[in-house]
Amino acid sequence: MDARPLLITANRQLSEHVRSLAGAGGLGLEVAENVEHARAEWDLREQLLIGDDLCEALIGLPKRRAVSILRWQPLQQEDAPSRAWQAALALGAEQLVELPAADAWLAELLTRPAVAPGAKGRVVIVTGACGGAGASSLAVGLAAAEHRLGRKALLVDGDFAGGGLDLLLGAEAQAGTRWSELTNLTGRLNADSLLPSLPSPSGIPLVSASRGPFLQATSQAWESILNLGQQNFDCLIVDLPRAQALSVDQWWPTQIAAELWCVVPTRIRAIAAAAICIEHWGQTWSSVRVIARQTDRGIATSDLSRALGQPVLGTLPHDSAVAASGELGEVSSGAFARACMQLATELPVS
Repeated sequence: MDARPLLITANRQLSEHVRSLAGAGGLGLEVAENVEHARAEWDLREQLLIGDDLCEALIGLPKRRAVSILRWQPLQQEDAPSRAWQAALALGAEQLVELPAADAWLAELLTRPAVAPGAKGRVVIVTGACGGAGASSLAVGLAAAEHRLGRKALLVDGDFAGGGLDLLLGAEAQAGTRWSELTNLTGRLNADSLLPSLPSPSGIPLVSASRGPFLQATSQAWESILNLGQQNFDCLIVDLPRAQALSVDQWWPTQIAAELWCVVPTRIRAIAAAAICIEHWGQTWSSVRVIARQTDRGIATSDLSRALGQPVLGTLPHDSAVAASGELGEVSSGAFARACMQLATELPVS
């Protein structure tokens, strides 16, 4: 069965309008301007869109699923005439919608799915037990390691007041779409349109915050971005502030499972803060993993594990070059990069 919807209408304004929405969504569209063409394609299309100008002429054809009636009324507000509703019932249509008022609904319907249903990349949230823990450096390092391993990783900046994760990658001047253009997204996204527009410093696709006025993404926008990431990448890495990670029940899409990696410096106060957070996170995230970050005169990793009652997934070395690399907008190398590569082995392709 042809996945391209068939629009059945002789109304040129309606067909041109729907064509433009289909072009943006990447799904494709064929138009039947007469009843004979419509009859020939009736059972061959996954989705039928019927203009109210021809719906009465199609009464008598076998009822089927995925039929919608479209009514074009750009400058009118009156209710649809009773004959349109009667024709919709006779055809077994699932809905009668008025355009352009229902453009958002139709645009989503006409958006080509990015991949086959069921494809799910792994979602990892990286956060810190305290300020300055190094969560952003780890998120960038993990994404870079995934790239070196030949895997597809999407890096998402979840700190809208952090100045932009693109700064750590030297991409602040790189043109591209950022959260400031995405905060009010709804529905499915067309990967062919969005992904090429994202900054990709060092080959890492990035959804970054910007340095403009503070914005907060809606839960629908998060759902759109997360679904896009899961469907098109092996791994989706989200750099998230601790406060945002603690309020997950207020904004995170419940149907998207994610594991949380908490970076804990080997200092007493950071460990105490981690103990409080981990108890809370254990009730909200599918799993919580501890990443130790060594500090000068810090406690041993084994002692940190005992203090938290949690195994330590990996250890990030004390490496002063990491901060210097971030200031220069460069991906870290050396011991820190090797630790990130080792941690990346914990992210098998789904």
